[in-house]
Amino acid sequence: MRKACLPALLAPLLAALLVLPPLLPAGASEEAAWREVQPGMDVRRERHQVTGLRKPVTLQVLRADPAQVEIAVIDTYSTVSARGVKYPSYSLRDLARVTDALALINGGFGQSTYYPVPAGLVVQDDRQKSPLNSASRTQSGVFCMPAAERRTASATTGTTAGASGPPGKARIVNKGDYRPGLCRQALQSGPKIVEYDGENGISRPAKAFERSVVCVDSAGRVLFVQSSRVSLFHLADILRAPEAAGGYGCQAALNLSGDVESGLLYTTGGKLQSVGEVDAPVASAIAVRPKRDG
Repeated sequence: MRKACLPALLAPLLAALLVLPPLLPAGASEEAAWREVQPGMDVRRERHQVTGLRKPVTLQVLRADPAQVEIAVIDTYSTVSARGVKYPSYSLRDLARVTDALALINGGFGQSTYYPVPAGLVVQDDRQKSPLNSASRTQSGVFCMPAAERRTASATTGTTAGASGPPGKARIVNKGDYRPGLCRQALQSGPKIVEYDGENGISRPAKAFERSVVCVDSAGRVLFVQSSRVSLFHLADILRAPEAAGGYGCQAALNLSGDVESGLLYTTGGKLQSVGEVDAPVASAIAVRPKRDG
């Protein structure tokens, strides 16, 4: 009697199992593909299972194409400073209210948590807002949107190029290679976690924190990265891996101020989306702005 009833009991359970959706692997999610949020701007959210780590690392990445949008550095104080305020401090959300930025990520280190003054180089629209910190060993790199290329007429070829050409591609240069006038937008931070040969710039895993990183891929696009808690060593390996292998193809990457300041904002469909901490005071930021005429 019992044997005869068993198939009848199992049949509904087997039928239910057959219609269940397949389980996603630990390193994948339904948002793992790039999704356009503005012309020239895509976002991607993905979990990455790293060998040796118990929990997956979650990355929210915004990718901007300088051919379609403008990448700019923002000195927070000079952008939103109010007269009569002795110790002003402003967040990414404050910057979003007073600028035309389509996206924002926190910038380099500040001298103080409560009164965030840049602790390294900041160049905004060809104007130096804060000098290069030559003494810092941690702030080893400079994110740079190069100045317009200077051109002169050539007597040999007969060309009559204008006095200035289009700006060069985004890059991350060593602190020691920076020279005044090199970048129309520049931000010093560090350390460099992916070198320009694609190698991991961090020697071994260390403490895990929430991270903010800016990187440049092989196509010259700029990626804003906001992560869950992870060491820079493991994060560098994820970012430098080819896209075909589940990475992001970063040719160079620079660590920004992270932990309690790690945040990312972007607009899509006329609405502001936030990831991480966007209300903490920041000394500077990197922004994506609409392309300007000329």
